[in-house]
Amino acid sequence: MEGLAARTVGVARVDLRRPTFPWPEDYDAGNILFRRGGRHEAKRGRGRPRNEQPPLVGYVADYDGSYYPQQQPAYGYPVGQGQQQRQQPHRQQPTGARLKVMRCVQLKAPESKRALLDFGLGVGVDLDRQELHGVARLKVADLISLKLLRQPLLKLGGAWPLPIRSGMAVRVKYEVPLVHLGEFWQPPARLMVRLDNDVGTGVHLTPTGIEFDERRLTLGKSTEVRAGATLRFPRTLPIDRDDPDAFKLQVHRLSLKTLW
Repeated sequence: MEGLAARTVGVARVDLRRPTFPWPEDYDAGNILFRRGGRHEAKRGRGRPRNEQPPLVGYVADYDGSYYPQQQPAYGYPVGQGQQQRQQPHRQQPTGARLKVMRCVQLKAPESKRALLDFGLGVGVDLDRQELHGVARLKVADLISLKLLRQPLLKLGGAWPLPIRSGMAVRVKYEVPLVHLGEFWQPPARLMVRLDNDVGTGVHLTPTGIEFDERRLTLGKSTEVRAGATLRFPRTLPIDRDDPDAFKLQVHRLSLKTLW
């Protein structure tokens, strides 16, 4: 056991908030570019409802938000009926909160901090769904990840800075179950693209408030904190007392990772 521990790396992480996909049930059927609105519909009053595709039928979410088949249609939409039935109430976006403990075998260059190949086994807790689950994944250079539990799932992701010293970056996340790789352009595949400030570029004043970029703060030799947030300001005077975004602190990322 001591020899095995010497050749592996323990990773424990706590994510209180992180960018994540919408709930799988909120996607339009056959479309990864749109999701069904909930909160915005409440603001529309009793006018004509917006035309929407029914949600994905026949799949429910795994612990990490990935899909797996179910016998009954999701959200009570019967298969084969074109008429949409009553929707469930809108849910808040998932926070991405989780706990995860793994033991990893890593292959990396001697002078590199990031592993080129990383295979990990462990356990995790999804706090959004309050579920305990096993973790088994193979990660390649922080760009490609293959999850083996609960079903084989391919994940792609990365961040690329925009040119001309804009200080901005495009962040892309995509995932698809391997059994649906032949239909990678539609659910149950999922896509998320964000235009964001590059990591660690500082504090920015925007028309909506003050933005604190996502930063990596190192504590000692084995602990890392990642944090990013926006403090929103009202844009006009007098201030609307009913404005939900006035002086609102919106946390985009708050994570703690340690090696052992």
